[in-house]
Amino acid sequence: MTIRIGRGRSGNRRAEILRSVQRARLGPRQPARAPQVIAICRLCGLPIFAHFQAPHPRSFTVDHTIPTAKGGPDVPANRWPAHRICNERKGDILPPPAVVSAVLAAVATERRALPRLATQRPRRRGRGRLSLYDR
Repeated sequence: MTIRIGRGRSGNRRAEILRSVQRARLGPRQPARAPQVIAICRLCGLPIFAHFQAPHPRSFTVDHTIPTAKGGPDVPANRWPAHRICNERKGDILPPPAVVSAVLAAVATERRALPRLATQRPRRRGRGRLSLYDR
């Protein structure tokens, strides 16, 4: 480890020695990393950062537009990202009727697009084996 000693900007030789020793101990500076954004909270509009883990109030949770407590389906069309604190404050409040009808229309479209496997039981075929792709 080579320590250059001389008069720096301050002109104080002792302060320059201390700074050079500190630099030698710390090594090269690491560039600051920007926090990773997972999503944008649908309720408040602020970013949800990956480094916040649950029970932190700003951690990631899934908000149901039509709450499951009020009979809302648990499908992707009804789920949105939210901060934990925003989701808790919202509680089980229903959105305006126009939003409810739009979500239910999206849910109906989504269910029609699902394969038969997810919507109906598979039929038995041949020697009692189950066929998942029966028509």
